[in-house]
Amino acid sequence: MRTLSLWFICLFLTACDVVTLPEPAGGSAAVLSADTINGAWVDAEGDVFHLLVLAEPGTLQIGAVGEEDGVLGMDVKTIAARSVGDRILVSALASDDDDDELAKENPRYVWALLDLDDAQALLWLPDRDRLASLVEANEIPGEISEGDVHLGTLNEEHWQRILDEGLFVWDEPVVLRRVD
Repeated sequence: MRTLSLWFICLFLTACDVVTLPEPAGGSAAVLSADTINGAWVDAEGDVFHLLVLAEPGTLQIGAVGEEDGVLGMDVKTIAARSVGDRILVSALASDDDDDELAKENPRYVWALLDLDDAQALLWLPDRDRLASLVEANEIPGEISEGDVHLGTLNEEHWQRILDEGLFVWDEPVVLRRVD
């Protein structure tokens, strides 16, 4: 079954190196509208996902039913949505494997910029190369390992810079369209 995390979207839909964080991206919890978000959505490959806003501010779930090795299964991921100004950043744990001790001790989040309306959701992944350059120049905290960029804790100024400079992969958005 296809896993539903942003990690999956990054690795399998856009084939990119990943940029991670030690905590969910952005500032305060985003205000999410259940009327806008709750329901069925489809991606470019025709896979159907269900999105649901949770009671906890800035939190939603994405789920899908799929088949793997002749068995039907369901995958559900929790996503944090945080605001920076009028923009929304979404994050999910890169690994939610209960047996992964390193992931428990040092959680890492994958993240994207979200633009959402009643009909579609667009997700832009962070631009790994441009963020790596800022890390190498010690302009934002982080480290580079095996092609991935692991950012440190970012403050409001760092986030504003990332958004103002548009440090995202603009030409390859992940597109989800509402189907209900």
